[in-house]
Amino acid sequence: MVGRTLAVAVSVGLVACSAAPVSLGELTWLRGRWQGEHARETWVLEGESLRARGEVHTGEGWQPAETLHLERARDPEGRPSWALVAQPRGAEPTRFVLVHHAIARGRWEAVFENPAHDHPQRIRYRREGDTLTATVSQLDGTRRAEFVFRRLGTEAPPH
Repeated sequence: MVGRTLAVAVSVGLVACSAAPVSLGELTWLRGRWQGEHARETWVLEGESLRARGEVHTGEGWQPAETLHLERARDPEGRPSWALVAQPRGAEPTRFVLVHHAIARGRWEAVFENPAHDHPQRIRYRREGDTLTATVSQLDGTRRAEFVFRRLGTEAPPH
């Protein structure tokens, strides 16, 4: 994917969720305005989906980088799940299927994968309190980039 793809990951030690399908409500921890050093994301709940707008900071100010949204999908075992659809700077959308979801006291994690994509193949979102970390990598963990965001305010503004 182009440039600074943004994603979120969670720390080791989280308890994995059961094999039961993940509801959209279990992913709303992504909601909000998130600001990093050179990138930011705004996630909002829109009907039956979560949508995000990503921006990067250049010498000319904040520029659109990508749009993201969650849509219903099937995981690799055929169970109902979610896919993260990333579309950087108007390029063709790429789907990453949710393969792992975990929740523990004040910590959340969601991992999305697409083994057929050139880069990244894995997008991991992790939230701990008011810090959101997005990590992109290959499935084997190489070509790893991490983006750390702090929450701005308490709610995302309406889109």
